[in-house]
Amino acid sequence: MSFLLNLAYCVLLAVVSPVLMYRSLVHGKYRNGWGEKLFGRLPELGDVAPSQERYWFHAVSVGEVLLLQSILPELRSRSPEAEIVLTTTTTTGHAVACDKFPDVTVAYFPLDFSWAVRRAVSRIQPTQIILVELELWPNFLATAQRSGIPLSLINGRLSDKSFRGYSKGRWLLRPVLQSFDLLAYRMKPTPSDF
Repeated sequence: MSFLLNLAYCVLLAVVSPVLMYRSLVHGKYRNGWGEKLFGRLPELGDVAPSQERYWFHAVSVGEVLLLQSILPELRSRSPEAEIVLTTTTTTGHAVACDKFPDVTVAYFPLDFSWAVRRAVSRIQPTQIILVELELWPNFLATAQRSGIPLSLINGRLSDKSFRGYSKGRWLLRPVLQSFDLLAYRMKPTPSDF
């Protein structure tokens, strides 16, 4: 499965690389973090003490990073000794994460190549991984599961349109969702809630 995914990702990257290069040269986008994204060269944090926790939060962009402003302080108050790693996908998300959370290790999330996610997980050595958005990367989830790292998804919102789309591929989605230890979402209020 990893081989086929890696092959598909390589083909996709080759197809979109001219667009990425153009946007990088002309608009200054996609210039940062390629060692982390393509090769999993996230900060090497070393072993976690037996009584310590190391939480890896992945927030895709600015909105998800800002959502963590209410979660990380609560986590800090409950587990002051815990280490927190925060990854993002976008440059703006990365900048906001560095600004809002100066006491947290901030890095770019690896692309879903098996070699990148394996290296990233081995360098971070998280005791828990918390995804702040419904981004399901099969190689990453499989690596976490094989490593015995508990996986949580918070803020797992699905629009009606997305739900219909995911329902069509539920045979493929079911094993991915079963890799999570916790799925959390907030339902839209209904008129009866008021």
